[in-house]
Amino acid sequence: MQGAARKLGNVLEHHLLRVCEEALANVLKHAHPTRVEVVLDFTSKEVQLQIRDNGCGFEPTSREVSKRGHFGLLGIKERVASLFGTLSVDSAPGRGTRLLLTIPTKGALRVNAQRIPEDRCITEVLISAQR
Repeated sequence: MQGAARKLGNVLEHHLLRVCEEALANVLKHAHPTRVEVVLDFTSKEVQLQIRDNGCGFEPTSREVSKRGHFGLLGIKERVASLFGTLSVDSAPGRGTRLLLTIPTKGALRVNAQRIPEDRCITEVLISAQR
């Protein structure tokens, strides 16, 4: 944990917990890493959750992931979008994966809708050729 920890509200805490659980389940099931790092970082206006592993990695833009029935990242994207946050996925075959969620703490606490329209989703996928 980094920054000054504080109460975030039940909705935000619930979503962060579920995202972390899903990300770690994906790591264990697919990545076969020797190291996983989870960091929760509190700033004055936002909270960031980073999950990084040194596993096998994947191509984040590949449609093959959803074709095989793996919807973990889609669920994570939807949770982040419902909190008006951003999600970056940095991965490539053979070099591990890094998920970074950034959630505004004030905006996230006001959200009570079950589903946010797709055009309100702020999601970015970052693909790096090398680390």
